[in-house]
Amino acid sequence: MIGSKNPAKVEAVQEFFKGRFETEVQFSPVPSPSGVSEQPLTLSETIDGACNRAAHAFTNAEGAALSIGLEGGLTPIQQAHTGYMNICAASVFDGSEHYIGLSSGFEHPASAIKLVVEEGQEIRDAYVEAGLESSDSFSKQGGAIGFMSDQKLSRAAYCQQALLVAYASYTKRTLLRLNG
Repeated sequence: MIGSKNPAKVEAVQEFFKGRFETEVQFSPVPSPSGVSEQPLTLSETIDGACNRAAHAFTNAEGAALSIGLEGGLTPIQQAHTGYMNICAASVFDGSEHYIGLSSGFEHPASAIKLVVEEGQEIRDAYVEAGLESSDSFSKQGGAIGFMSDQKLSRAAYCQQALLVAYASYTKRTLLRLNG
């Protein structure tokens, strides 16, 4: 199950798992609340959002073996020009434990960050209000990562970075135990 109906997140999960298993695996999107603010402003809040989405999807899916939650958010980084970087967090949830992964981080334009931090806007709305993107082109151009990378990195590929790391932890879960 995928804890979102967001097309970029659904695409990220479906593409990631395509061909990974001998039998066909279905990951169906389930609208799942993040349980965090619309625009997370810390790493912890972003991870919580991914975990909440994965847990909600799992509990609302009969017979699911795994569920996936993805959440994008900002995290304070003192060395960053704007003081924040965007990251994507992924949770692979097996019904009892979350396996977490993070994407690479990137900065947003200062004009957008100011609107997010000072006025509480979501990043998409901040890009539009700052005149960086139109409402229509923002999603079509791959969101913020598409804008910042000149469409060299899609939003789905960006989310897959976090999913790859989370899934790697899941597949190597026995190695993660500190106490046996």
